[in-house]
Amino acid sequence: MKRLILAAPCATQFLLVSLLTLLVAIAQAQTPQDPCESPITGFEGPPGNNPICDQPVEMVFHIKVGAGTFYPNSSNLPLLPVNPRIDVTGNFNVNTHLNWQGATIRIKPGIAINIGTTVSGPASLTLDDCDLYACTGLWKGILMSNGTTVKTLNGTQIEDAEGAIQAIHTQNATLDIEHTTFNRNKNGIVLENTPNATNKPVFINFSNNFFHCTAALNGTTETSFAGVKLIDADLFSFFSGVNVFRDQQYGINAIGISSHIGARGIYMQRIRKDGIYMEEGFIELLDSDIIDCNEKGINIETAKIVDVSNTNFAVTFSISPEPTLYRTGIYINKFALNSTVQINSIGFAADMEGTQNMVRGIHLRGGNVGAGTTIRIGDGSIFSIRARKSQGVYLDGIFPLTSTTEIWSNHFRVSNIVGTTLERPSGIEAADPKINNLSIRWNTFTSFFFNPPPPLPQVVVPQWNQGILLRQNTLGMNNEIAVNIFDDETQTLHDAVLVQGFQNTRYCSNTIKGSGFAYGCIFSGNCKGTDFTGNIFTFAGEIAFWVYHDPGLNPFIGPQDQQGNEWHNYFGVEPLQHAVCDINPADNRFFVHTPQSTCANENLPCFNEFHPRNIGQDIVDPFFKMLTGVPKEGCPGGPPGLGTDELDRKIAQGLVPSPSDNPAQNWVLERSLYQKFKNNPSFTNEHVSFPSFMSSMVNNTVGRFYDVHKSIQDALFASENVHAQSQQALADIGLLTDSLIGVDEQIEAAGNGSELEALFQTKQSLIDQIRSLQSNYNNLNVAYQSQVATNLQTAYSLNESVPTTHLYEANEKAFNQIYLLFLMQQGGELMEGQVLVLQAIAQQDPKQGGPAVHAALGLLPECLKPEIPQEYLAIPHEDYFQAQSESAERGNQTAKTLADGTMMVSPNPAYSTFTVQGPWEGNGKLSLLDLQGKLVLSKVFTGSEVVAELTPNTRPGIYLIKILMDDGSSYVEKLAVQPK
Repeated sequence: MKRLILAAPCATQFLLVSLLTLLVAIAQAQTPQDPCESPITGFEGPPGNNPICDQPVEMVFHIKVGAGTFYPNSSNLPLLPVNPRIDVTGNFNVNTHLNWQGATIRIKPGIAINIGTTVSGPASLTLDDCDLYACTGLWKGILMSNGTTVKTLNGTQIEDAEGAIQAIHTQNATLDIEHTTFNRNKNGIVLENTPNATNKPVFINFSNNFFHCTAALNGTTETSFAGVKLIDADLFSFFSGVNVFRDQQYGINAIGISSHIGARGIYMQRIRKDGIYMEEGFIELLDSDIIDCNEKGINIETAKIVDVSNTNFAVTFSISPEPTLYRTGIYINKFALNSTVQINSIGFAADMEGTQNMVRGIHLRGGNVGAGTTIRIGDGSIFSIRARKSQGVYLDGIFPLTSTTEIWSNHFRVSNIVGTTLERPSGIEAADPKINNLSIRWNTFTSFFFNPPPPLPQVVVPQWNQGILLRQNTLGMNNEIAVNIFDDETQTLHDAVLVQGFQNTRYCSNTIKGSGFAYGCIFSGNCKGTDFTGNIFTFAGEIAFWVYHDPGLNPFIGPQDQQGNEWHNYFGVEPLQHAVCDINPADNRFFVHTPQSTCANENLPCFNEFHPRNIGQDIVDPFFKMLTGVPKEGCPGGPPGLGTDELDRKIAQGLVPSPSDNPAQNWVLERSLYQKFKNNPSFTNEHVSFPSFMSSMVNNTVGRFYDVHKSIQDALFASENVHAQSQQALADIGLLTDSLIGVDEQIEAAGNGSELEALFQTKQSLIDQIRSLQSNYNNLNVAYQSQVATNLQTAYSLNESVPTTHLYEANEKAFNQIYLLFLMQQGGELMEGQVLVLQAIAQQDPKQGGPAVHAALGLLPECLKPEIPQEYLAIPHEDYFQAQSESAERGNQTAKTLADGTMMVSPNPAYSTFTVQGPWEGNGKLSLLDLQGKLVLSKVFTGSEVVAELTPNTRPGIYLIKILMDDGSSYVEKLAVQPK
């Protein structure tokens, strides 16, 4: 989809404003749509039947049973032989405690086995090593009624049913399912209830079962829909046995407002849509594996409780070659009141080399996020990705002040596919104008695999990837990137942190260490409210810190006063530039307490880690300036960006130049300053211009859209009573679920008899308590949604009253109207006409269209998002290649940081031996170090040339050659070692 680039003339802007007004009016009359819902595909293999059906001679059956035969009920069955062959030709009623062993059971299409009651109570059916099938068409399945029990075990196989085992609106039914295969059924197990039903069916055992689809369903070209289908029903199974799901549309499909999945040991593979689909409910998943789902491993429409731990997700290209489809480990579309999301100790692996496929480990979609939502992704989760345009964790859409997102203590290993320089993958990416309370802490970032560099003197950096990409957050608050490590454990990333227009964020105590980086941190666009404190660069790449000027998009991070950032060299090798500010250094200046370094040797007094030596464009208007003070240490407390600075004063006085091709720039700056003063009224006393600035903004679109924004924020808060009760209900559900885990473990260890029966009763009691709490919580959530809809009426009225002149103002008003209706009346769904409006906004150049361009992108469904041009992603391609060319012409300046003169290494890359030549004479020592500083080999030599031989166990990678002569001179060069 092409992006609409808007012309500057006012007539064009007014025409588009009118068009947006018309589209918004049309949108309100449309119906909801889900344009991203993909069709259910048919079975892709040849048709097939149960092998029994294909025998040349029809099987002889011992007995015919069911309506129309002599044996319509189990109570009048005769004594059957061992391993009986039974032909079910009519509906068959189980009205005893029936136990079939080793039976082969053929069932006529459309026929059901109904479990009813005995003379003394509910009946039961046990299938022990039985085979149930239909040769043509589908039979209905085993239909349970109140209080009945189904037990299957010892290799029982159930095939060709509409629903192999069904409990529909039944009470107190019991399922005991183990070592059973469900094949070629439309659904394996179906449980359905009303949302507030009591005494729903219970799994007293669910372990070591196999759900799959080896051929098209009888008489159709369809494949199985789901292994387990839940409609306002529960699946609680924390047994150690593994349940396997393969080759179906869904592994587990759960719809309704009160379905609950609590499971351990789920193994899913080659699922055609989603491994687990949850419309709205609760899910706890432990110790599981979800491999090669064609769309999503876990797809949650509305999260209430999500607890996924010790679970692995893997994606290959074995199912879908479609390059435009994101294949995702965990996807959450909405978040209910006080929803809690815990994703801990998971693994996500995807190697898309040789394909164009894209993946996401976790995709959290904002826009409809209930008050009190807390999200935690952490506890050593590992994201290993080799793919284009992909992310380990991806956040888009609005995450309001009432929510908290923590991405803590994870490992991100990210690489692009070979040969691709654009569409780079990220460890973490976040993009929306209103992301709040995002905390990214204690993570590590490196490459997924080692990519050997091309032959010198071509581009040295082989990887095209980034650790963190943050885009277009103009009004979000309280975000932090802290205590993360970006290193060369495998191989350095192309870029550690890329930031474009992401405001009000603290970057503190991060470590960026390695020699292969192109850039450490890039800041582009309006990043006002940046607090860059206590970060450590140990860096030998191109540019460690870059305030980058994209033409027409001036960069702003604000002055950084005594922030205590450190700039070190990597084993004596300096970067091409420690820091560069392309434009407006006065608005982005670093104030430090030491004079500038004049040498690269960190052991000498001429080196000052707080004031780097190689600073680009630092002479006429210095980027770094020395003032007295004490540098900060660690991560300061409190929100970032407290107090005012020179940039604030320039904005208040109207002294920030406005580029002719970026009319939205100053409006965005004014909005961010206005919000800052509204949140901190005492700050207006810090300069004479601030009160007059606030007065002038109250009645224009800056002040009036702030009122709309604030009204929306206030409306999302829950009342104190609803908040407390719902939070307690969710906490209690979590505790009861933990108790269920323990009970299932005891059931597995127990024998038969009274002990086992007591444990079953305990499990039933815990589940009943959970269901009662679910019902209470659901009622509170409905009350909250009603409260929000009522409260948002004020914001809607305020938004309607805002007069607009410029395109960026009209976009803001149109987006607000759609977003408010999206929350108030439409249950978080977009109407068809609203999609058209959002697309019209999202296709504009944000320099003319303003922040609403990115907000529209965040609200649109994934399949309808226009493609974002690379020039909006803060990745300076042309500048990079120009820098590489200049670097090659200079003969690799980073190799000359410790002494004058040059050294030559050949061949480079090396395979077994290499030769080093230089301007030195006399005696010296060659040392070969890996990028961790470990000595790989050393050799003493005399003269200007030395030949060294690599040991057979030298691993491919980047190494540093260091020459130290007896006269004290030293030289450093990089060596690439390639496999033989």
